[in-house]
Amino acid sequence: MATIAGLGLRYASSFRSLSGLRIESPTGDEWPHVYEATVRLLRHRAPQEVLAQSYSGVYVDEYQDCNVLQHEITMAIAEVLPCRLLGDYMQGIFDFRGQSPIVWERDVAPHFARLEDLSTPHRWLGSNADLGSWLTDARQQLLSGGEIDLRRFPGSWFPQDPSSAVAACRNTAESTDGSVVVIRKWRRHCPELASRLGGDFGAMEELDCEALMEFADELDQATSGHRWVVALLDFASKCFTVTGSRLASFRSQYDLGVIPNASRLGSNRPIVESLNSLASKPSASTLINAARALDRVPKARLYRRELWNEMKTTLRTYQGIESPTFRETAWQVRDRSRRNGRPAEERVVSTTLLVKGLEFDHSVVVDTDRLSAKELYVAMTRGRQGLAVVSESPVIRKDRVTNVLD
Repeated sequence: MATIAGLGLRYASSFRSLSGLRIESPTGDEWPHVYEATVRLLRHRAPQEVLAQSYSGVYVDEYQDCNVLQHEITMAIAEVLPCRLLGDYMQGIFDFRGQSPIVWERDVAPHFARLEDLSTPHRWLGSNADLGSWLTDARQQLLSGGEIDLRRFPGSWFPQDPSSAVAACRNTAESTDGSVVVIRKWRRHCPELASRLGGDFGAMEELDCEALMEFADELDQATSGHRWVVALLDFASKCFTVTGSRLASFRSQYDLGVIPNASRLGSNRPIVESLNSLASKPSASTLINAARALDRVPKARLYRRELWNEMKTTLRTYQGIESPTFRETAWQVRDRSRRNGRPAEERVVSTTLLVKGLEFDHSVVVDTDRLSAKELYVAMTRGRQGLAVVSESPVIRKDRVTNVLD
């Protein structure tokens, strides 16, 4: 599918009538034009012959994540080659942002023969077969709108209270050397929990990384070195514990355009000296040095490691290529991470959207009552060895899942 979409991208780029603009690096609302162009391309004899000569068949995985426009590409390919679709409507949790998702009964069932459903929980056979069997039963309950009883399951249940999320995370982390994912409903809540866990868990960032882009914009719009210092300190306070409070008085001085006196400082002296250099002589080099100095704030723990490291990569890249703007550089850095992949941390707080498709040794679901049936299923199936669930009641019921094949 990626190769065909790439052909469609080149095709779309040559037809300005599609959007009035030349499409080279599509984003957001431009992707539908790429899909439409791909379908147009596949109606021509030459690309059809290339497909037929190059492949004997096509498998399209994760079909629950296809929208109608992408489905039209599959249908066009199916006119040339045999197609096999693999998907699980229990994992269809993406928001298509105005683009219609496929309807299984309408779009898939009339055109593709349905094979026997897979029922063996292979992921858990060698690690926790009882959990795999329980999850298979829980899946059926979620599909039908039935009850899931956590009073009798091969995992841990924690009653919902202000400290239960932290307790469940620490209990799981302390009982294993394996990887642990903590799953929340909303992305904005992940850094807060990672901070409460003192940096023992990192917070996974979304690929568009809004926090990094906002920081890049602040650097681009700054009119003095003092503004760069303030922006850097504010960014660091989003990534480290205690950094914001320990350096609050210095931030206030930079905000007023004052250079703090570092001569009588103790452990903070090298940090403030680096910040003073940045305020006095703003450059990519002094900005990088100041960021490195903030790595050494006493007793600070880094809990948004990916965000902080991507920021430093952005600064180094900006210095090396002399990009026109920090935002452009930040976008290039995140695009490279998207293309090359990023290793998941051993202890991470994230959301179902960001960890769908990933495997961990243990999963901890802390926003159970807020998750939909599909989101809960994805969350509970991330850990191959263990599962901990935090909820108001040990008996959970969700609305019946729609858009499925009977």
